[in-house]
Amino acid sequence: MRVQVDAFPFSHRSTGEVPADSLLESRQSGNPNPSNFIRRALHASTVVGNKLYIDGGEIAQYVNGNTDTQVSRVNNQTLSIDLSSSWTNSSVQIAAHDKNGAPVFNFPGLWSDGNSAFYLFSGEVSLVAGDVDTPAVALWKFTATPSGGGSWEKQTTSDPQAFNQLTRPANALVAAGKGAGFVLGGYASGKTDPAAHAGDTPVPGIVSFDWQSGQWSNASAAAFTTYGTAVSGQMHFVPPFGDDGLLVMLGGESTTPTRWDEASGQLQFNNVTMYEPGTGTWYSQATTGDAPPVRELFCVAGAEGKNGTYEIFVTGGWDAFHTTCYDDMYILSLPGFHWFKAPAISGGPRAFHTCNVVGNRQMLVVGGVNYNLGIPGDWKDPDPWSQGLGVFDMTALSWSSGYDANAAAYESPDRVKTWYRQGNGNDVAWTNDKLRTLFASTNGNGGSGSNSGSGSGNRSGGGKSGSSSSNTGAIVGGVVGGVAGLALIAGAAWFLLRRRKRNAAVSTAEKPSGGDYAYQQAPPYEGPAEVDGQGVERSPKRFSELPTGGGNEVHELAGTPGPAK
Repeated sequence: MRVQVDAFPFSHRSTGEVPADSLLESRQSGNPNPSNFIRRALHASTVVGNKLYIDGGEIAQYVNGNTDTQVSRVNNQTLSIDLSSSWTNSSVQIAAHDKNGAPVFNFPGLWSDGNSAFYLFSGEVSLVAGDVDTPAVALWKFTATPSGGGSWEKQTTSDPQAFNQLTRPANALVAAGKGAGFVLGGYASGKTDPAAHAGDTPVPGIVSFDWQSGQWSNASAAAFTTYGTAVSGQMHFVPPFGDDGLLVMLGGESTTPTRWDEASGQLQFNNVTMYEPGTGTWYSQATTGDAPPVRELFCVAGAEGKNGTYEIFVTGGWDAFHTTCYDDMYILSLPGFHWFKAPAISGGPRAFHTCNVVGNRQMLVVGGVNYNLGIPGDWKDPDPWSQGLGVFDMTALSWSSGYDANAAAYESPDRVKTWYRQGNGNDVAWTNDKLRTLFASTNGNGGSGSNSGSGSGNRSGGGKSGSSSSNTGAIVGGVVGGVAGLALIAGAAWFLLRRRKRNAAVSTAEKPSGGDYAYQQAPPYEGPAEVDGQGVERSPKRFSELPTGGGNEVHELAGTPGPAK
């Protein structure tokens, strides 16, 4: 099927006319040497074992030291960086691996199992790829080898009928943890799914894939935003809280059910929405401190501190009104739900980049463009970081051009420790007692996670190893102040997939007028702070025509809504 190219919400996805020889030239290396490298963006990255993998997106480069005839080109290779030894961003050797027929996407969503493989489900064909077919919806798996190589293989599904009803989205919120991958929202078009209608149609709901059982599940996200839609934000898996971890949603925007228009509903950071996959429950909690301004196309990474906290680092991005590309960084510490300002990005403003936790306490930022320079200036501006790689010490809060394979274990930054030591953790104004109890327990999963600006997967942990209860101040202050640590109790299993969906289909919706931004994230203390999920029932069709003739709408798969608490 040949796809008609439509206008794009992110105009930089089209860097100009696609030359007639683009199909030949696009096969140029997605891995140029440092002297030829200019910019990388729109990709995804994830950690498997002691390697960081980069997949998809576009790259701008010089060709033998000369200006390329095309501003940016697709990255047709899967790249890997060795994390077992130290390096600098100018000396590190980046290995390239053939795609073996696997799709080449912008905004690819990667799910890492943390040990030996990662999966690819979501994404869209780049405009600069030229006149190519949109691949059929499928799940692909990259199995890594100890040497840093690996191979792609298309996966079969144990439930073809259910899988064939899924829509492949792009620019979705993507995360992985506890043996499953998750994708929330995004949009569908002829460049994401051959069965999709023209234009960028929001895809509601949250889909999960259990790579041990091979089961797919679909659940409503109507407790997150009005229509259960979300694009350009981040979803991060936090292992220590809840029976089997929590998914935390940050930033981006919500949409109407029929058409994604930029800034249709920017989501603020002064309130955080969470999803507990083990129970299908949604939560909403207000935050305090120096919260980031609304933004999208940023990246996040997170790590668990020795003091019972978990810190999520929000880096860069594009502002809500699409006028400013950020170079700032913020830290959200849980369970205090408090924001801290961190040092600015040493490599300047950037969006469409990725972040991953590597080497214990370090965050590796890959790529990004400075959107303040406009199009095509953002692609022509050489990245201040060699090969587009920047390293941030999450404990010392300092930037570096080098990666330390022998770095010490992560500890919360001093400013975070001080905040809890002063007893502030006891002053959290919890939405309700159930949420307070959830964060007063740690399940012993431990570990760290990493997400990319395009939705790269988290590292996944093992099964639940235990739980312990106390108030927030005791959890955090107990260790910081030298009080006795938490006791661990074994038990519990991974969550039951197949949850019944709330039918969030809406036939018509008013679009916010120019400059009137609708903040549709569930507000704290009001509305459905929790929504129970139940077993899923799937509708026979993925798409339906609007009865009022207003365009196309992708519906959540039909089901009976769970009770709101």
